[in-house]
Amino acid sequence: MSKALSLATREQIYDLQMSGQNAAQISRCLGLPLGTVKQLCRRFRQMGKEGIAPSYHQCGQGSAARLAAQKSVFLSLRQEHPTWGAPRLRVEQQLLTQEHPDAAPLPSVRTLNRWYRQAGLSQYRKQTQETAIGRSRAPHNIWQIDAKERLTLLDGSPACYLTITDEKTGAWLEAPVFPLSPDQSGSPEGSAKSTGEPIQATKQAG
Repeated sequence: MSKALSLATREQIYDLQMSGQNAAQISRCLGLPLGTVKQLCRRFRQMGKEGIAPSYHQCGQGSAARLAAQKSVFLSLRQEHPTWGAPRLRVEQQLLTQEHPDAAPLPSVRTLNRWYRQAGLSQYRKQTQETAIGRSRAPHNIWQIDAKERLTLLDGSPACYLTITDEKTGAWLEAPVFPLSPDQSGSPEGSAKSTGEPIQATKQAG
């Protein structure tokens, strides 16, 4: 944020404007940004000499009124659509105001959530954490299952398999291959016919 101009500088700008100089000339003379000088010259034309003194008492009033109006709108939207979250409500309101280039910026999702909590229209979500099971303390207490997918066997047929390992002992308990061959438990009747040659677990080794 740029430093506020002193009262003496504002008086200089006013006097130079009254003497007939334009904003560009005053900017070069005092070494001030042209935009700042233009803004003050416009203020002086509207308010006269009374515009020299800064209007600090009005700071924040416009934004406070805007936020109050938006808060009322978004609280009403929440009550009309209690299942919609703050992001959805903000998007819906943005679609309504996008055709108005002079519309004020919408509050952030975080601001909306704070308004809804203050009004009792939403609550903090409890973050649940899965209970840690820890390390296995006995054989067959915990099994570890890993999948190996998108494999191609020597005959070109696709396959995948699961490795089932006992965490405590490290023993490899089973490695079922899919599609299941007729001699494997869980294989549906006729699966060997639909897949061609029976797929043996030994084919995927290597």
